[in-house]
Amino acid sequence: MTLCLLELGISPLSTPEMEQALTAFRSAWQQPAWIHRQPCGDAWLLAIRHEAELRPGESPVWFAERMAAALWLALGRYARITLEINTQEDDTQLTLDESDYQRILRDFRLSSAKR
Repeated sequence: MTLCLLELGISPLSTPEMEQALTAFRSAWQQPAWIHRQPCGDAWLLAIRHEAELRPGESPVWFAERMAAALWLALGRYARITLEINTQEDDTQLTLDESDYQRILRDFRLSSAKR
C-alpha cells in the first residue's frame, strides 16, 4: 500500500456544498485530519489535509480522479480541484478543470470504483 500526504483544495462552493463535499470525501476515502473553510467573496474554498494509505494498486492520479467523481456526484456540478499528493515514491500535483471532469465522468460512470 502507498502512504500519501494529501492536500486538497475545492472551490468555489456554497455553504451547503462544503458539507456535501466533505461527506463525499469521507464516503470515498476517510475522515480528513485537517479541514479549513476559507471565505472567497460570495463563495468558499474548502481545504483538506490528510495522511493515509491509498487503496492497494491505486495510483495518486487514479485517487484524484476517484475523488473528483465522488465530488461531482455529491455536488451535481463542476468545482475546481487542486491536489498535491506526496508519496514515498514521488510527488503529484494536479488541477482538475471542467474538461478533465468530462473524461473522468466517462471513466467512472459505469464503474464500481466511484464509491
